[in-house]
Amino acid sequence: KDLSDKLIDQMAHLDKVCEHLHLPLQSGSNRILSRMKRRYTREEYQNRVKDLREAVPGISLTTDIIAGFPGESEADFQETLDMVEKIGFDGAFTFCYSRLPGTEAAELGDQLPREIKRERLRRLIDLQQKITLEKNSGLVGGEFEVLVEAISEKSSHQLQGRTRSNKIVVFDSPKELVGDFVWVRILEAGCWALRGKILSSGIGIYT
Repeated sequence: KDLSDKLIDQMAHLDKVCEHLHLPLQSGSNRILSRMKRRYTREEYQNRVKDLREAVPGISLTTDIIAGFPGESEADFQETLDMVEKIGFDGAFTFCYSRLPGTEAAELGDQLPREIKRERLRRLIDLQQKITLEKNSGLVGGEFEVLVEAISEKSSHQLQGRTRSNKIVVFDSPKELVGDFVWVRILEAGCWALRGKILSSGIGIYT
């Protein structure tokens, strides 16, 4: 309901708005979406994604998905996996359903066993990691503007930043560039980050 045609149009035409959107799905099953009190169907969700990608080519999409909501059958879960494949998310925050006292869902009688929830979550994570790696691998060789955010947690000789599509990039660079915009060529891809080589920044060219 918040992703109006006007908002999509603004994302397409305003340079200050980056090409990334977090659009929670929660489930790919209409039956489960209804039980969750979500006011959309899988078909409506797919149409919004189609509109987004037509208006903002190359936009990256991330999402939230819950595995093992009360009453979720294997067929319902398969519909979620199907949606993940069809949409091709760049990344997803995935969770096992957790019973929260005081909520309507906590009072439902068809709670799933922990083992089933965990097994479904593992299958969901495996699928999403495969898709994420495929998408990130397609960026290798490309050159992207990156906002340098901080020194890498893994190496004091590396910086990390984000592209306009919210991809994390790690590269060798002096720490003085934190806070700057730089251009980086992508050399390697992983599920969680890209590794690159800095090409230029506001203070010069790096070779």
